Amino acid sequence: MKLNVAICLLSLASLGFGSCDTDPTTSMEDGASSWGSVGDEVGDEVPESGVEAECAPVASLSCGERVSGDTSDFNSGSTDVIDGWPVAVGNFAGPEIAYSFVALATETVEVRFIDPAPSVLNHDIFVIEAQNDVCASSSSVARGFNDLAFEVVAGRSYFIVIDGADGAEGAFELEIGCSGAALDSLPPTPEVECDGDKVTGAAADALLSLTQVTGAETLYSTYDRIDAIASIFESCEDTRGLFPTTYRHITARIIEAIEDGEIKDGDWGRGIVVDFAGRFLRNLRAELTGKTPSYVWDHYYALAGSDDVSRTRTVVVAMTAHLTLDLPYALVAVGTTEEHEDDYFVLGELMIEIVPDFVDDLRLYYDTDAEDLLDGFFLGEWVDGAFGEDTMITLNYQTVRTKAWNSRWLLEQWWGGPVADGEIYSAFWAIDGILASLDAAGAI
Repeated sequence: MKLNVAICLLSLASLGFGSCDTDPTTSMEDGASSWGSVGDEVGDEVPESGVEAECAPVASLSCGERVSGDTSDFNSGSTDVIDGWPVAVGNFAGPEIAYSFVALATETVEVRFIDPAPSVLNHDIFVIEAQNDVCASSSSVARGFNDLAFEVVAGRSYFIVIDGADGAEGAFELEIGCSGAALDSLPPTPEVECDGDKVTGAAADALLSLTQVTGAETLYSTYDRIDAIASIFESCEDTRGLFPTTYRHITARIIEAIEDGEIKDGDWGRGIVVDFAGRFLRNLRAELTGKTPSYVWDHYYALAGSDDVSRTRTVVVAMTAHLTLDLPYALVAVGTTEEHEDDYFVLGELMIEIVPDFVDDLRLYYDTDAEDLLDGFFLGEWVDGAFGEDTMITLNYQTVRTKAWNSRWLLEQWWGGPVADGEIYSAFWAIDGILASLDAAGAI
């Protein structure tokens, strides 16, 4: 009965009635693994492998991803089925959460807890090599305490299970990294087909490939992904591409600055480019696959799909989303310290330099004239009479970047996460409110 109830809960979660709490900058993708021959009486039949399913993934993981979960939250896909493991001695009566992972290359994969505290919460990590897509403890191949490295074979499916020893349950944060090298170059973009103003066909499949980042991206593979995504969207005037049209210029200028030594700490600069862009790419992938991106990106894609919203408003909302929410979390992820402050603000100045370039591209590919507003946002050059005083105060690029820097510091304090998230939330919606008012007045 315990197994049947748990598998039923898992089935509900896989149908979308359960969700996982995540890092707010990224989304979690629902797992897509099969349940073999589990039939109408869920949990009563045994798959062809002869092994009964004990777990189902609440999400699929990819290289370089960081996710949050809570084994005590059964509404988010946690179950209490597995009490023992053949690869470990001891009682694992605590509830567990499973994730799926499909190996894109034969390589070493490392999974680790972020800031583990085993004396407070005793979670272990287990790896199951899928047999006929069945998640069962009898197929486990490895166990780790706070981290675990294991070898994977390209094309094979695995399950990563977080289980509590001696009844332990609670929240955790998990990170996955891969040793394989990023592609030297991306596959050529297929001929783009459009269904109205939406990308379709082989090009839509290419977008999915372009958003599947590895754990070993470089400055150049990151730029190539953004550039290819922008070009595909531009071919159909698909407004989901408004942001990548601007982002390709920003990324190219930062790469140039790192190569030329304008950024003192090149390793930090490379890290921030890759991590920052990865957050945009993962949220775009969520949008493309019908999942829910973080709230800021979900709002951008909603605006992009609305015919009665100005394209200028939409693109600035995307910039605001990336700067207010993604940036502080990226700064934390790459180990930013106060010593990086000068480099951080140099990067900010570099972005301002290339405003005319992406203003021209927005006009060319999307027939939107964002010059006045973006000159005000980035350069502080507001058109007299067009925008009010509140706009100048609230909608200011350097102010937004300063808030992101301060939010980074708050996120690093043991007590500061909720404070930072509250300030990020307020800042984003305050700017969105200004933009909505300007749009309604026909000013943008």
